[in-house]
Amino acid sequence: MKKIIRIENVGKFKKCAACGDVTLRKLNLIYAGNGRGKTTFCDILRSLQTGNGELIHGRGTLGEDGDPFIDVLFDKNITFRQGSWSDLVPNIAIFDDTFVYENVHAGEFVQHDQKRGLYNVIVGAAGVA
Repeated sequence: MKKIIRIENVGKFKKCAACGDVTLRKLNLIYAGNGRGKTTFCDILRSLQTGNGELIHGRGTLGEDGDPFIDVLFDKNITFRQGSWSDLVPNIAIFDDTFVYENVHAGEFVQHDQKRGLYNVIVGAAGVA
Protein backbone atom coordinates (compact mmCIF):
# COMPACT_ATOMS: atom_id res chain seq x y z
CA MET A 1 0.00 0.00 0.00
CA LYS A 2 1.44 3.32 -1.01
CA LYS A 3 -1.15 5.75 0.27
CA ILE A 4 -4.63 6.10 1.73
CA ILE A 5 -6.31 8.58 -0.59
CA ARG A 6 -9.73 8.91 1.03
CA ILE A 7 -12.01 7.29 3.61
CA GLU A 8 -15.59 8.47 4.01
CA ASN A 9 -18.40 7.38 6.33
CA VAL A 10 -16.46 4.62 8.06
CA GLY A 11 -16.37 4.97 11.84
CA LYS A 12 -14.38 8.04 12.91
CA PHE A 13 -13.41 8.65 9.29
CA LYS A 14 -16.29 10.90 8.26
CA LYS A 15 -14.43 12.68 5.44
CA CYS A 16 -10.76 11.82 5.65
CA ALA A 17 -8.51 12.73 2.72
CA ALA A 18 -4.75 12.58 2.25
CA CYS A 19 -2.84 15.86 2.26
CA GLY A 20 0.90 16.41 2.33
CA ASP A 21 3.41 13.57 2.16
CA VAL A 22 1.55 10.62 3.62
CA THR A 23 3.27 7.93 1.58
CA LEU A 24 3.42 4.65 3.50
CA ARG A 25 6.68 2.75 3.79
CA LYS A 26 7.52 -0.96 3.95
CA LEU A 27 6.71 -1.09 7.69
CA ASN A 28 4.27 1.31 9.35
CA LEU A 29 3.32 1.72 12.99
CA ILE A 30 -0.06 3.21 13.77
CA TYR A 31 -0.32 4.71 17.24
CA ALA A 32 -3.17 6.76 18.72
CA GLY A 33 -5.27 7.06 21.84
CA ASN A 34 -8.39 5.01 22.48
CA GLY A 35 -11.34 5.76 20.24
CA ARG A 36 -9.32 7.30 17.41
CA GLY A 37 -9.99 4.70 14.70
CA LYS A 38 -7.15 2.16 14.90
CA THR A 39 -9.48 -0.85 15.07
CA THR A 40 -11.65 0.63 12.32
CA PHE A 41 -8.56 1.01 10.17
CA CYS A 42 -7.59 -2.63 10.84
CA ASP A 43 -11.10 -3.70 9.80
CA ILE A 44 -10.69 -1.73 6.57
CA LEU A 45 -7.43 -3.57 5.88
CA ARG A 46 -8.96 -6.93 6.80
CA SER A 47 -11.88 -6.23 4.46
CA LEU A 48 -9.43 -5.32 1.69
CA GLN A 49 -7.60 -8.58 2.38
CA THR A 50 -10.66 -10.87 2.50
CA GLY A 51 -13.33 -9.04 0.49
CA ASN A 52 -15.72 -9.06 3.45
CA GLY A 53 -17.65 -5.81 2.98
CA GLU A 54 -19.58 -6.34 6.23
CA LEU A 55 -16.44 -5.38 8.15
CA ILE A 56 -16.85 -1.88 6.69
CA HIS A 57 -20.64 -1.62 6.70
CA GLY A 58 -20.64 -2.66 10.35
CA ARG A 59 -18.55 0.44 11.08
CA GLY A 60 -20.62 3.03 9.22
CA THR A 61 -20.30 6.56 10.63
CA LEU A 62 -23.18 7.26 13.02
CA GLY A 63 -25.52 10.03 11.89
CA GLU A 64 -24.29 9.99 8.28
CA ASP A 65 -26.50 8.97 5.37
CA GLY A 66 -23.76 8.44 2.77
CA ASP A 67 -22.44 5.02 1.89
CA PRO A 68 -18.92 4.08 2.97
CA PHE A 69 -16.27 4.95 0.40
CA ILE A 70 -12.55 4.10 0.52
CA ASP A 71 -9.81 4.82 -2.01
CA VAL A 72 -6.31 3.40 -1.43
CA LEU A 73 -3.30 3.45 -3.72
CA PHE A 74 -1.20 0.39 -4.43
CA ASP A 75 0.26 0.10 -7.94
CA LYS A 76 -3.23 1.21 -8.91
CA ASN A 77 -6.17 2.71 -7.06
CA ILE A 78 -8.42 0.22 -5.30
CA THR A 79 -11.80 1.48 -4.13
CA PHE A 80 -14.58 0.30 -1.85
CA ARG A 81 -17.99 1.50 -2.99
CA GLN A 82 -21.49 0.07 -3.03
CA GLY A 83 -20.45 -2.71 -0.67
CA SER A 84 -17.47 -4.19 -2.46
CA TRP A 85 -13.84 -3.64 -3.40
CA SER A 86 -12.67 -3.09 -6.97
CA ASP A 87 -9.83 -5.54 -6.23
CA LEU A 88 -8.47 -7.50 -3.24
CA VAL A 89 -5.01 -7.58 -1.62
CA PRO A 90 -4.72 -10.96 0.14
CA ASN A 91 -1.08 -10.56 1.26
CA ILE A 92 -1.71 -7.85 3.90
CA ALA A 93 -0.54 -8.80 7.41
CA ILE A 94 -2.59 -7.30 10.26
CA PHE A 95 -1.46 -7.96 13.81
CA ASP A 96 -4.26 -6.70 16.06
CA ASP A 97 -6.69 -8.00 18.69
CA THR A 98 -8.62 -9.94 16.03
CA PHE A 99 -5.42 -11.70 14.96
CA VAL A 100 -4.63 -12.59 18.58
CA TYR A 101 -8.17 -13.84 19.22
CA GLU A 102 -8.19 -16.02 16.09
CA ASN A 103 -4.66 -17.41 16.39
CA VAL A 104 -3.33 -17.30 19.95
CA HIS A 105 -4.40 -19.37 22.94
CA ALA A 106 -5.75 -17.07 25.63
CA GLY A 107 -8.00 -19.02 27.97
CA GLU A 108 -8.84 -22.37 29.48
CA PHE A 109 -8.72 -24.31 26.22
CA VAL A 110 -7.61 -23.91 22.62
CA GLN A 111 -10.52 -23.84 20.18
CA HIS A 112 -10.33 -25.69 16.86
CA ASP A 113 -10.30 -22.47 14.79
CA GLN A 114 -7.43 -21.13 16.93
CA LYS A 115 -5.41 -24.29 16.25
CA ARG A 116 -6.06 -23.99 12.52
CA GLY A 117 -4.90 -20.34 12.55
CA LEU A 118 -1.84 -21.14 14.63
CA TYR A 119 -0.57 -23.57 12.00
CA ASN A 120 -0.54 -20.71 9.47
CA VAL A 121 1.52 -18.62 11.88
CA ILE A 122 4.05 -21.33 12.72
CA VAL A 123 4.44 -23.05 9.37
CA GLY A 124 3.48 -20.30 6.88
CA ALA A 125 1.56 -20.48 3.62
CA ALA A 126 4.19 -22.64 1.86
CA GLY A 127 4.16 -25.16 4.70
CA VAL A 128 0.36 -25.33 4.78
CA ALA A 129 0.27 -25.93 1.03
